[in-house]
Parts: sequence; C-alpha cells; structure tokens
Amino acid sequence: MKHQLLFAAATAAILAAPTLATAQDSGWYLRGNAGYGVHTDTDLKGGLLGSNESEGNAAYSLGFGYEMKNGLRMELDGTSLWSDLGKIDSLPQSSAKLRTTTLMANILYDFESFGRIEPYVGAGAGISKNSFKAVASDFPSAPAGSPGATLIASPACPGPRSGSDSFACFVDESDTNFAWQLIAGLGYQVTDNLTWDTNYRYQDIDVANFDGERVNNVSGASSPFTADLVDAGSHTVMTGIRYRFGGSTPPPAPTPDVSCWDGS
Repeated sequence: MKHQLLFAAATAAILAAPTLATAQDSGWYLRGNAGYGVHTDTDLKGGLLGSNESEGNAAYSLGFGYEMKNGLRMELDGTSLWSDLGKIDSLPQSSAKLRTTTLMANILYDFESFGRIEPYVGAGAGISKNSFKAVASDFPSAPAGSPGATLIASPACPGPRSGSDSFACFVDESDTNFAWQLIAGLGYQVTDNLTWDTNYRYQDIDVANFDGERVNNVSGASSPFTADLVDAGSHTVMTGIRYRFGGSTPPPAPTPDVSCWDGS
C-alpha cells in the first residue's frame, strides 16, 4: 500500500508541475539508454520457499514520446533487466534467475531553469513480463563417497518424503502482471535536438506467480505446485541519448518601438 501511495503522490506532483514551466520546443523524440541494474531481494512462497539476493547486470531501455512546451513529456517506455538471484537461502543444489521486461506509459516533467542542464522527474505504469527459472534439490550432507554421508531434505523444496526418496523442485515459466516505476533523471542539451539523458529508476512488480513441478528423483513421479515471488522490483541507473525530431522554434520577432512616433 505504501508503494501505491508513493506512486500516486509522484504522479500528482508531476501533473501539477507545468505551472512552473518556461517555454520550450515541442515535438516527438526517440530515446535509448543502457546501464546497470539489480533486482531487489525477494521471498519465495508456496511450492518453493526461501529468499534470494540479486546480483547486478546490464539494463536496457528504449522510449518513444512527445515533448510539450510546458515541460511535460509523455512517453512509451520498454526496459529489460536480467539477474542471477544465486542460491535460494544459500542452500546447496539450488539456484534462481529472473528477467523482467516492462512496457510502461510514463509522465515526465523537465525543469527548465538551469540552462542546458535539465533535471527531470517521472512516473510510469504498465505491465511486466517476469521470466523465472529456479531449482532446489535435496542434497548430501557431505561430498559423494564420504563416510556417513546422509541425504538432507532441502527446506526450499517442501513436501512429504519417505525412505530413500530424493526430491527436486523446478520452475521455468513467465508471468505478466501490473508494474509501476518512479524516475529521476538529468538531461544535458548537446544541441537543440540532442540531449544526453541519464536517469535512475525504481520499478515495482509486487508479486509474480509461477507454476512449478516437484519431482521424485528416484521414481521420476512428479506433482505440480504454484510459487509466488514476493516483493519483486529493481533499481537501475542508465545513460544514453534522447533525440527530438524537427527544427527548433524560431524566437518571436521583436515588437516595434513606437514610443517616439509623433504621428507625422
């Protein structure tokens, strides 16, 4: 709930910002950015149990939008981030990976009072495709061949066990759900049409749901389960260029000074 209230407050602030704007050129633009991102720490619930801590990786974003004269920009934005989530609860014979690909509609506002430097803020909402791969398997208490080694039931793969059975839980699926983001950036006008664009963004995809399979490693029998990836989101920092199509608006013609006209 706190995240949704923060998103709503940020959107309201952006919509109110044009009252502070100065005149600027308008037009369609194309933006491309690349950088570094990391998924937030997540929890697994259901047929897979445990926590994950993401490693960072490359992030990419492409946007197409319209820049208005009042400082607002409306933009369609696609972003992709892949992360290795490492072991589930640091358990042996477990691993998880996550790729999020988002498509969002953004509202952004450029502050125009700093010359060629243009700080901006923004918010967006849309959908996220979440591709998740994970495995958690029962594991030996000691390296193979060690005397007294026993099989340990993986806490990440819950369920009944009997005798010498060994189990593994697998997920390899995608889920699409609602997502939102907050953006803070800095643009530098290289030319009237070309801007060097650097931004930070926080994306929130909340809960993603996946189907999985619990497999008996001895008999091969399997049973389905569902797993939830909870508190999923990401932090990214990217830089790139934004190109606005069309020419600059010429300055207005000077108004003739008629204060000295004597009427003759």
